[in-house]
Amino acid sequence: MTRHGHALLVTADRIKFHVIALQETKIKKTDIRQLNNETFVIRGEKVPSRNVGGVGFVVHPSIVHLVDSCEILSTSIAVLRLQTSYHKKITITNCYSPTDAANEYELNAFYYQ
Repeated sequence: MTRHGHALLVTADRIKFHVIALQETKIKKTDIRQLNNETFVIRGEKVPSRNVGGVGFVVHPSIVHLVDSCEILSTSIAVLRLQTSYHKKITITNCYSPTDAANEYELNAFYYQ
């Protein structure tokens, strides 16, 4: 875990949360791990050849057992599914759009997804 990742977890210990959506993770490849304290961390990769992008989630140990699936669909879209009971699911979508600095191609590619 990087020092930024460690700082995130230290900060998360100070707040009440079940799921935290991460953006701009900026890691080279997708990383899914369960930490010693049972916190579940999912981080998606950044845009290749650029230091931008990457989405993911931090899941509190009290609900890790509810995680049904997690998909990193792109560098800016991730989906976490929780199975809360036999018939009920919660789907959390983590998504962010390009900034004003993005060119038209990047904007169109994002909205096409």
